[in-house]
Amino acid sequence: MAEVEASTAAAQHKLQRVLHSNEMASADRRREMTGVTDDVAALGKRFEQVRSDMRQLYHDKLALHRQLETARAERRDVEECVARYRKSLGHVVGDT
Repeated sequence: MAEVEASTAAAQHKLQRVLHSNEMASADRRREMTGVTDDVAALGKRFEQVRSDMRQLYHDKLALHRQLETARAERRDVEECVARYRKSLGHVVGDT
């Protein structure tokens, strides 16, 4: 009977150590998961910032492209005006 009680006490002690070890491992995993969750949230926030920046850059690029097209059209108009002026000046100078 003493052997059974000793065996039971040893098994109970071993079970308590295993349960304690499992609790410690679970606590470590919870801490790790909390850290990972915080990292994921920070990365998500940073991703949204980068996405917003990219949208703004694309919007700026389109606006600059429109400005470039306007400037090119204005340049063509000025070149045509200068060409007409030179042509008319040639007629005036040639007529006198």
